[in-house]
Amino acid sequence: MKIILAGVFNVPWSTNHFMQKHLERLGHQVLPFELDWSHPRPLALNERLWFKLSSSIKAQSLGRKLLGLARSQEPDAVVIVKGKRLDPGITKQLARQTLVAYRYMDAPLHRYVAEHSKASHLTFVTGEHLIKPLSRITGRGNVHHLLEGCDPEVHKPAGYAENYVCDVAFVGAPAPDRIDLLRACHQAGYKVKIWGQPGWPRDLGYTGEFAYGQGLARVCASARIVLGVNSRNDCPGYFSDRALLVLACRGFHLTHYVPGLENYFEDGRHLVWFRDQTEMLKKINEYIQQDSARSEIAGAGQSLVYQKYTWERSLQTMTGTIEQKKS
Repeated sequence: MKIILAGVFNVPWSTNHFMQKHLERLGHQVLPFELDWSHPRPLALNERLWFKLSSSIKAQSLGRKLLGLARSQEPDAVVIVKGKRLDPGITKQLARQTLVAYRYMDAPLHRYVAEHSKASHLTFVTGEHLIKPLSRITGRGNVHHLLEGCDPEVHKPAGYAENYVCDVAFVGAPAPDRIDLLRACHQAGYKVKIWGQPGWPRDLGYTGEFAYGQGLARVCASARIVLGVNSRNDCPGYFSDRALLVLACRGFHLTHYVPGLENYFEDGRHLVWFRDQTEMLKKINEYIQQDSARSEIAGAGQSLVYQKYTWERSLQTMTGTIEQKKS
């Protein structure tokens, strides 16, 4: 198939790069279209405000350009990833020309998500909790659950690095529950290091850097425990793709439980989960000195995601559903 893939491409950690790579590996022709933007480094508050404003201005011409590309290239499908800055009316116009698949990887059901989903022929979500509400909105059985994935060529173990060493590592954006849990780790005497966007308290070991690719692999190789706290921990079947990436890099992952997590992983075998701060500290205390146990669990986790949760498998499922819809 010839596929227009519309999403973020301007940063190296974007999932759209992996989607393009593995769609092409599967034999499809991919035409990437820059739909959204992220900044390649952490931004201060004033920089973030300017970036948001300039991005909004830039987005005004997106729809016209995407429609023009679809008219000139006549693709078999257009895959829109998130589309926060795209007018859903453009999605509706595209759907008159060709098959449109909408892919959304976050937890909240924003208005733009509902509108893009309603305008599309197919919707793929990583959160199982979104299937029923979006199906009611679209009025059709065209909403499918689809996890993201890891790329074993990129997400793989790296060597130990002294500047990444810590007891508890976290990779991600600041949020009140994350700050509370990591502060509890710090107050319990564990060395904490954090990679991600600004906004973290200065006393919590914030590095001021992102960690992706080789950097994330260094985190997993050098931290005793890589903590996982999702943007939402109450949504059935929804968890951050960092769980897949940490396991692929052979990190020992201690993550917040979400309903249905047992459908994907086995607690104490592939990773370890906790339900509250007390249980988190108990699990850290239990595993922090057990190097062999952490290594065994990390190895089993890596084997699992390499077998079941790769980008290749995810995109085989997605393209198979698209081809079935077109037939």
